Amino acid sequence: MKVYLVTDLEGAAGVVSFNSQTYVEGRYYEQARRLQTAEVNAAIEGFLEAGATDILVSDGHGPGAVVFEDLHPAAKLIHGRPTAPMSVRAPIIKEYDVFASLCQHAMAGTDGGNLNHTQNSRSIDCYTLNGKPIGEIAQFALYQGALGLPTLRGYGGGGRGVFSIIQGWYMVASGVFDTCMVLCEEKMSSCQPHPQGAFITIFDHTTERALEPNLLWIFALEMNRYMTTYGISKRDIAKVAVKNKRNAMDHPCAQLAAEVTVDEVLASEIMAWPVNRLDVSPTSDGAAAVILAVEGVAEHLTDKPVWVDGVGWSLDTAYWATRDLAYPRYVEKAARMAYDMAGIREPRREVDIAEPYDPFTYKELHHIEGLQLADRGQAPQLLADGVFDRDGDLPTCPSGGLLGVGNPIAAAGLMKICELFWQLREEAGARQVPGRPRTGLAQAWGDLMQVGTVVVMRR
Repeated sequence: MKVYLVTDLEGAAGVVSFNSQTYVEGRYYEQARRLQTAEVNAAIEGFLEAGATDILVSDGHGPGAVVFEDLHPAAKLIHGRPTAPMSVRAPIIKEYDVFASLCQHAMAGTDGGNLNHTQNSRSIDCYTLNGKPIGEIAQFALYQGALGLPTLRGYGGGGRGVFSIIQGWYMVASGVFDTCMVLCEEKMSSCQPHPQGAFITIFDHTTERALEPNLLWIFALEMNRYMTTYGISKRDIAKVAVKNKRNAMDHPCAQLAAEVTVDEVLASEIMAWPVNRLDVSPTSDGAAAVILAVEGVAEHLTDKPVWVDGVGWSLDTAYWATRDLAYPRYVEKAARMAYDMAGIREPRREVDIAEPYDPFTYKELHHIEGLQLADRGQAPQLLADGVFDRDGDLPTCPSGGLLGVGNPIAAAGLMKICELFWQLREEAGARQVPGRPRTGLAQAWGDLMQVGTVVVMRR
């Protein structure tokens, strides 16, 4: 697998100022370059671990961002201005199998987009194609696609991480490509004063936006409905935070791993009743990547392949106020689609390990029921009985989930796919569940409680 990686500077974590960080004369320009190069090296290490044999980095920042002497020795670098003409670049790029981009930024004019610009932050106000604004990421996709390196970007809010795997699966299962890299990333740290401010745009402009809602109180309504319908207490639900934060203590990337008690969860700050602070996952930056390959190729790349056996997705109405929030029917529809493809008839007996989406404590239980792994309203009792513990009959979120590891929204589902990959290969270290699991399930959820995405994996 040969990877062509195009980088920039304004999208690197910690880079928030044009004048002081992205211009050569800026006081913190060299510091910003080191931050960006560290991200590039992390991506390179991920590509190598996934089996990449050749990595070419193209430094896309005007005056240059990658620190030559610090770049990972396994990578090659294209750098310099003016950029070489297409006649020079195209023959080189066409030799690569996969295009990826890193540290990119929002296009010019993006409301709330950190350091948003297109091409040149000082001299270009807008760049259009066929009369429509277009940013650099879309330009890259068009250019690389013309050279035979396709780029596919899926959107489904938090459901994107698992839906991206589904899109990649189609690429190889259809026979169009032998291999496909799936990459998801999220950068929330640069959204000020808080990422919640960016979510106002997902609400209906006529019936909802004027109320200035935020996701916390929307999900508080859903949690309250779930509790009221089935007679579930906050104490029952708080046990999810205890389990997941404890599990996360064995994860090297954990953001909020901790030994907490049910009483500590209930005593934490009320955000929007009945949601306490420890019921909520943190805002996070993060990325994850996997390589998908057709059967013949996969067996040459590894002697322990993990197979995608079933995929499913469903999209419910965005008008959340007009449907019953006690049960996630979109998750059930997505799960049944995946189970049918994988030949699973009794999911509670056939699924060995699950990574349901857990941005809030109640959502893990809610989703477990939608996945048909528990009867409606019964997931809290199974949790109390230890069924979902790492050494239980059906371990859920043995990674620590979003509540413990972190919630980089667009990448969160793919993080769960990665965890199942390690678990099914018995390479999860201290997080490894006992009993040699054979079948795993990952699920993600997004937008206004409407997107359900499910993948079944087997070793």
